Amino acid sequence: MSRAFCTLEATGCHKKVPSWLMKGGLLVLAIIGFVAAYTAQAWAATVTTDKPDYAADDLALIGGSGWEPGEIVALEISQVPPLHPADTLYTIAEVIADEAGNIYSGYIVPGHDVEQDFTLTATGLSSHSTAQTTFTNSVNFASVPVPTTTPTTEPTVATDRPDYVPGEAATITGSGWTPGETVALEFVESPLVHPAEVIHTIADNAGNIYAGYVVDDHDLGRTFTLTATGQTSGKTAQTTFTDAGGNHAMANRLVTSAVLQTANATWTISVNSTTQANFFAPMP
Repeated sequence: MSRAFCTLEATGCHKKVPSWLMKGGLLVLAIIGFVAAYTAQAWAATVTTDKPDYAADDLALIGGSGWEPGEIVALEISQVPPLHPADTLYTIAEVIADEAGNIYSGYIVPGHDVEQDFTLTATGLSSHSTAQTTFTNSVNFASVPVPTTTPTTEPTVATDRPDYVPGEAATITGSGWTPGETVALEFVESPLVHPAEVIHTIADNAGNIYAGYVVDDHDLGRTFTLTATGQTSGKTAQTTFTDAGGNHAMANRLVTSAVLQTANATWTISVNSTTQANFFAPMP
């Protein structure tokens, strides 16, 4: 048996550490390191889209996992070539079907007659975790035709309906803007749960604008104030809409679905044939 002993030196008394204790300590440290590495890998934040390529006006389904449950996650979407500033959306990490920290949202892919590569960067506002993915609009990048409107002297902005259910896409149009100018569309929710979201569009030669905005599940019961601001003219226009709820379970009219694979879960996402509402459910 190893015995601890003491030697008197100038610095004082030192005890020899038994060999079995040293080996045991190294084993404990190794186990702690393995558990830490496994936990970090299991909770590594991810973000992804349901497809790598889209056409203009397509709905890109966004999902991810490994985020801090309940935290707000910023989704910044930049483009190359950059025709306007990055768009910024927000979602909230949820706990669904025993999978912690899953996120899901949607983005209407723009088309400005230019093929673009998009980089989606997700950032947790509490955890400060980040994740990134890319996609393109190479399937069809032609501008979406804007419906003919009565010319106006002052800029306008409007949505196609006054109320939506979670998962629906609001179509945004307007007129009276300076041709070719970038128009920032800011969405402020009430009650406020996260910072304002901002997407951008570009006025056509007639000064008309077109964009899409997806209402998320966490937006249920909220009122939105949409403020459009011309980045060249400096002019503004405003409108409001709501997410009052309604029937969120129209399974009898679901006609398309997609599978979205994240690190910790596989999701089925269905799009309603009439309302474009999205329904997210983990696969068994």
